[in-house]
Amino acid sequence: MSIPGSYPVTRPPAQPSGSRNDMWSKIGGFFAYASRFNIFGGNFYNINNYGHTGAHVREILTRESMLNAELHSRARFPQPHCLAGTRTELISEVQSWVQGGETHAGCKALWLHGPMGVGKSAVAQTLGLWAEENQLLGAAIFLSKAPASHDPYRLFISIAQQLAQKNGVYAERMAEQLLNDNRSLAELDLPTQFKKLFEDPFKASGAFDQTPIIIVDGLDECDGEEEQSVILRLIGRSISSAQPLPLVWVICSRPEPHIRQKIWEEFPTSRRWQKGIPMDEHDIRLFMSTSLNTLRLEYPNTFSPGEIWPAPDALDQMIVAAAGLFIYASTLIKFIGDISLANPPAQLEIVLEFIAQAAMMGPLNENPLQALDVLYTQVLSRIHHSVLPNTLKVLGLVSSYPHLPVSSLANLLHLSQGQFYAALHKLYAVVSVPQRDRASLDHLQFYHSSFSDFLHDASRSKDYVLKPMDIHVTFIKACFQALAKTKLRAAKELPWKTQKPDVLTLAHRILSYAARHVWSACVGIKGEAPIQLLEVIEEFNFRQLVLVREQIVPSSLRAFAEWTSEQAKIHRRPSIIQWKELDPRIFGTNEKFREGQSCFMLGKPGKAITVYINANDLLIQ
Repeated sequence: MSIPGSYPVTRPPAQPSGSRNDMWSKIGGFFAYASRFNIFGGNFYNINNYGHTGAHVREILTRESMLNAELHSRARFPQPHCLAGTRTELISEVQSWVQGGETHAGCKALWLHGPMGVGKSAVAQTLGLWAEENQLLGAAIFLSKAPASHDPYRLFISIAQQLAQKNGVYAERMAEQLLNDNRSLAELDLPTQFKKLFEDPFKASGAFDQTPIIIVDGLDECDGEEEQSVILRLIGRSISSAQPLPLVWVICSRPEPHIRQKIWEEFPTSRRWQKGIPMDEHDIRLFMSTSLNTLRLEYPNTFSPGEIWPAPDALDQMIVAAAGLFIYASTLIKFIGDISLANPPAQLEIVLEFIAQAAMMGPLNENPLQALDVLYTQVLSRIHHSVLPNTLKVLGLVSSYPHLPVSSLANLLHLSQGQFYAALHKLYAVVSVPQRDRASLDHLQFYHSSFSDFLHDASRSKDYVLKPMDIHVTFIKACFQALAKTKLRAAKELPWKTQKPDVLTLAHRILSYAARHVWSACVGIKGEAPIQLLEVIEEFNFRQLVLVREQIVPSSLRAFAEWTSEQAKIHRRPSIIQWKELDPRIFGTNEKFREGQSCFMLGKPGKAITVYINANDLLIQ
């Protein structure tokens, strides 16, 4: 290209990688490498591909990352970590490997595995803090069933976001990858993400002075076994290539069969090592004795001067019962230190009593979780029989459906503030229950997923089992009861009225939630649905949906219509669904949209609506 009245365009001398000039040259532009020239006249426009500088890339990645799953995330506070003096041998071995020690030399990935509750997250957190302090941490992600912490399509994005925050050169290379591509990264498939976020940016060397460590904790908590397998396949192939990525990986998970198999298949033995996290009695003893001493200091008026607490034999009983399982030990400590009761000695006596009962049930080594099951059973047995049905309703919805702030959840179940807290009063040792002043903001959360596992396993929870059909029916009925009201009427009839937000806002939240989720809940019932549930649906005035149509997912409503039609056939009842030909004038005549279009009448005469669906567009008349 030549410009009249100018000197020839020449490229400046090469700059060191990572220098300011090099950084900005990567951004591009109309005269990216131009120098020593004059321009006379003309109009020039520098279209710089949306300005994807390193800072902009970080902003993009942050928007699509799982910030709740980071090392220092407030959502994870207090984060588990290894008490000083525990897990020392394991942590020392991993630290030596990360720093290039001879043991496991050449390995690019470590799989840390262990059963539920053994303390994998505490080990991962401790390693992450150490790596951060020594400037070796590339990224640390802690997957869990907590909100915004288990999306497989945001895992690689979250790792890249943390790498970009720590290294400007990598961020600028990411800018190159995002030029001319305005697609959401989370909408891309996992192989494409891995290529754009890791393989292409790392083709050139020199981004990091030292090989950073990537920690992924709780891979088994990530949604979808298939997605978990794809993640492992991509990581495995990246470390097995002739030129592996300049990253080392620490992957922590339960020893699930599909994870174990995929690691064996995709991670070459010369490039990976695996380590089972031991169930160490010494570590449990140190953890429990330190924690109980802390409780004693927190309640100075509860103990007499010179009193030995706990008695040595009591501590020994708890250590034997814990059987090296940290979740058991930590649950005991929460139970003993229950702040709502503020009586550690009395709580300890209850603990010792059900440990003795567990011993009479059979040897503890028959089931590593038998003692934990006894603990959960004991916690639930303290709930008064008059409130237990409400307790199980709340636990069922929390463990099965998207989270709601507790005031909204209580109102959806038509529970007053008093009824709600009464239902959970005895569960503070196993469930995080927001205080009243946070009720409109925070949701219920199990301290550990093992409690949900216990509740859904009839062989373990027995009389306290959460039956899937009962949960679905309870939820669906509650949603239809909410949707039967206008927002004003719903606000007036709220059993738990709040000042912040005001009752109208609270009612709007509940109606919006019901309108979004009730349809998929119905479709989730496989096979024959209870006739009582169908009667609730059939008698519903679907004209009410006009008031909440903006909250309804069109594809979910269509799936509900298909499910309802099928249920009518199963029960040999008249269907409240009448499928119709869609008038092409509703959404236009473009043929490419026809496949996603549908039209049906929904409801009994006098209560029916006509529904028009075109892909993501919904029209209700």
